[in-house]
Amino acid sequence: MADAHDEPAGREEPSVPTGEPSDGEAPTDSSELHVDRRTVLRNAAGAGYALGVAHVLGVDDYLTASGGTVTVDAALVRPDPDDPSTVERRTREVPARWHAAVSAALEVHARLTRLSIPGYVNSAVVPGSYDDGSARISIGFRDGDMRSLPSDLAGLLPRIDLDWDGSFDDVSLQVEGVDALDHFETDLDEDAEPHLVPYPNIDPVPGGVRCETRDSYATVTPALYHPEADEPTFATALHAYAGDSAIGAPLRLPANRTTSRPEIGYVTDELPDADVAVARSTDEFTPGSELDVVDPIPVAGQYTLWGLADLIARGEYVEKMGGTTGRTQGRIHGVDAATCVTADSCRRGQLRWGTEADMSDGDSGSVTYHPDPDLADGALIASINSARTWWPGQDHVWGIAAHALTDEHGYHF
Repeated sequence: MADAHDEPAGREEPSVPTGEPSDGEAPTDSSELHVDRRTVLRNAAGAGYALGVAHVLGVDDYLTASGGTVTVDAALVRPDPDDPSTVERRTREVPARWHAAVSAALEVHARLTRLSIPGYVNSAVVPGSYDDGSARISIGFRDGDMRSLPSDLAGLLPRIDLDWDGSFDDVSLQVEGVDALDHFETDLDEDAEPHLVPYPNIDPVPGGVRCETRDSYATVTPALYHPEADEPTFATALHAYAGDSAIGAPLRLPANRTTSRPEIGYVTDELPDADVAVARSTDEFTPGSELDVVDPIPVAGQYTLWGLADLIARGEYVEKMGGTTGRTQGRIHGVDAATCVTADSCRRGQLRWGTEADMSDGDSGSVTYHPDPDLADGALIASINSARTWWPGQDHVWGIAAHALTDEHGYHF
């Protein structure tokens, strides 16, 4: 079975983070009602800026400082379900002070993940509310190595070649001590009723239902699209496939009240940095842009980094549809997260949300989503879930954010 948290493994220290190298300048102060263009370019991909499936946007069109607000791309939406190649942006107006604080936190966090600091476990940017206009950087450290990290942001900035110039006044640092990372346990509820399709020849196949690999079981995502592919694809958690390579391995679909396990696709792409296995469908099955089977939820697109930050600022919940635990919901705890405990190297571009109770073995590959009628007619995908914490000191689920998957590999919902 595919564990909701992988076995701990040795890791490489963080090297080069996602995004353009910084030139050392931080976002300008919010009183200027302006956001530094280099900050925009650094974070543009996370905001859905550099999609191959969308037209190129001008930076000047991207920002609007009038009235103390900034226009951000909040979501990328497919307006025509029959034409996945057409992707449109959906925007929101956000307070300029809040945007400057989050941008500054993203800059500090990007530089932080380049450092080689003993005891570093994970980190994320946590935007504050719009009224608060702040952001914080949450860092998990092994208890025995806490002294290797400064206790506040003022002490950290010199180590990442940044000066305190007023741009970071609304940014804070939170350090969390973690322990017992090597004490790995599984707490699968053997009595849990798996979330299955009602019959094996269902077509299209919805996301959020149980699937089987050659080694285990997991959850299949809604349809993934790629600008260079003619057809949608299936996807699930790569760690559900044991061994050196999953290429060519089958993806099967168990159904309710039957032993039939039809092969719905074969793995054609492995994305270790995202913990995602992409499978091309067989002729008999079609990946569906929907979630669940009883009351299907159409999937209209995905959130950008700024769309996820907006959800945090507004106190919105996200939901998950998993093959083991079904539907759960929780708050987002951090964006642009990096996690260094379940792979040989740190995984970046992650989303933190919920609690350990929101995910169990077999839920890996499930998506986190949120319906936002102001942005789209249907659900927007936030992330693909990979694992959950199992150690004292932290309590959340994590997985690759949809915008990061697009930025790094081109796939989108």
